[in-house]
Amino acid sequence: MLRATENMHRQEFSLEDAAATVLRLVEAGMSPPSIAKALARRESWVTGMLSLARNPLARDLASLGRLQSVSAWEEFSSLDAAQQRGIVESSDVITVARCEAARKACQQQSQKRQQKLLDAPPQATHPTPAEAPDEQGAKDVSEESSEPVLKVRVSAALYRALKQISEQEHRSEEDVLREALDAWFATHPIAASHV
Repeated sequence: MLRATENMHRQEFSLEDAAATVLRLVEAGMSPPSIAKALARRESWVTGMLSLARNPLARDLASLGRLQSVSAWEEFSSLDAAQQRGIVESSDVITVARCEAARKACQQQSQKRQQKLLDAPPQATHPTPAEAPDEQGAKDVSEESSEPVLKVRVSAALYRALKQISEQEHRSEEDVLREALDAWFATHPIAASHV
């Protein structure tokens, strides 16, 4: 504990070193509150360090110098998988501001997708088989699972918009439709309560 306290105040002591030190103290039998007290840190800092120390991606990012604070790791951890992937694939240092920007960009992209789906004409006049999977110009979208399934029939125009978005973003049509339905139900709470 004395060595850990001494090391924490060295300038060259890295985030990776701090996380490893906290993990060693926990493995030696100390509780996070007692570690926080001994190191004069917040308990949330200690739990963040433990999370970082136990996550291989976090350790890799810290060792590469791309992750430099617990708060940046916590913010990164709160992002969804697609947002995390976008940040990891860039060469940027992971900061709280960078994570917030990724979240905001994703929300704007989602709003644009929603608007594109809303702008799709409600009916296609003469859909062809290439445009829609069945003769009526609509497609059943469902997923096999043990949970209740909602089958949705979409017009050929909406199906083309879904297909275009899914191809551009390398996502399944079902995921894009699910996101559109979630957004619609979020803005139409009365309708959602009747489903």
